[in-house]
Amino acid sequence: MNVFLSIAIMLAGALLFASLIKRLELPEVSAFLLLGIFLGPHSLNLVAEHIYDLSDPISLLALGIIAFMLGEELSLKNLEKTGKTILWISIFETIGVCVVVTAVIHFVLHQPFYLAILLGAIATATDPAATMLVVRQYRAKGTFTNTLLGIVAIDDVWGVITFAVCLSIAELAYMPEAYTSILSPEVIHPLIEIPASLILGAVAAFALSRVSHYFNGGANLLVLVLSCIFVLIGVCLSLDLSVLLANIALGVTLVNIDSDPKKFFDTLREAASPIFIMFFVLAGAHFDVMAFMALGGVGLAYIICRAAGKMLSALPGGYFAGADAKTTKYMGLALLPQAGVALGMALVAKNHFPDVADTIFTIAIATTVVFEILGPVCTRYALSKAGEIEPT
Repeated sequence: MNVFLSIAIMLAGALLFASLIKRLELPEVSAFLLLGIFLGPHSLNLVAEHIYDLSDPISLLALGIIAFMLGEELSLKNLEKTGKTILWISIFETIGVCVVVTAVIHFVLHQPFYLAILLGAIATATDPAATMLVVRQYRAKGTFTNTLLGIVAIDDVWGVITFAVCLSIAELAYMPEAYTSILSPEVIHPLIEIPASLILGAVAAFALSRVSHYFNGGANLLVLVLSCIFVLIGVCLSLDLSVLLANIALGVTLVNIDSDPKKFFDTLREAASPIFIMFFVLAGAHFDVMAFMALGGVGLAYIICRAAGKMLSALPGGYFAGADAKTTKYMGLALLPQAGVALGMALVAKNHFPDVADTIFTIAIATTVVFEILGPVCTRYALSKAGEIEPT
């Protein structure tokens, strides 16, 4: 089978699976991941082997678009409305889940520290798409809902920053002999990577905003936006910067400086669907059920600790922010969905640590499937307990 027939099977199969899974009121991403598992080499093996050569470029493009879209909800106007509750809860639950997962996997299960802290960093990522789907599906409205949407918008920003820091710490733990001084490249790099990536994305946003005035929208604007994302990805790869941070900065800056930022996100939203489908299907295709079973307690511990870390660490965040009792109690439960950004982090970690690449990616894919199935159910329950689901 050739690559084109494989892509046709992936896209057509995704439509079929998405249609079937909607009847269970589950997000489409779950369908795409499950389809990938069925089509992949560890199951039915129905796609060409060469299709996996496209995994890296498709993943980078999908992650660049996902990061860009995150910026839409981070306008200064929106942040002023949601206040300090978003800031406190998002910071506490990001740090909390990272610490809980890292501590249990390292100290209880006696796994290498570099593996434990990488999994802890990956656990911080959430899925704003699945959360938005639940909110829209049940027409949820109110303070809890607005706070939740604000948190999921900024959550992955903290997660990406946490991951960049933890990746550097993991490299230090993995090869301590490489760090001969505090001024070594391995120590300095993350200190440069984070601000440089953000600056690069901000500069690109100013350029995109200015150039867009010469286009009337439609296909031309779509090409312009995609070109900007491609340029950012290419420059980041060449300079060893963060693709995620640069594209988040692009979206955040654009939504705050342009007089009509909505046009950039709307023109990309529908066109990006095939890219997202291929990204998730190919990610699912890498999942090996037997390999996950062979991991034993590590995968199960990740699931339990991530859920517990999200729910427990949101409590002090709500307390310090002075949030109402329902927000403090149920917000962590609403933040369980995990998808694209977590897989992106796993891909980066996989490339940096080949010795544990299979373990990291297998856990990331398997737990994404679990959290994309259970997470939206928990989000709905939290919205219901907060009294913000509109009666049908």
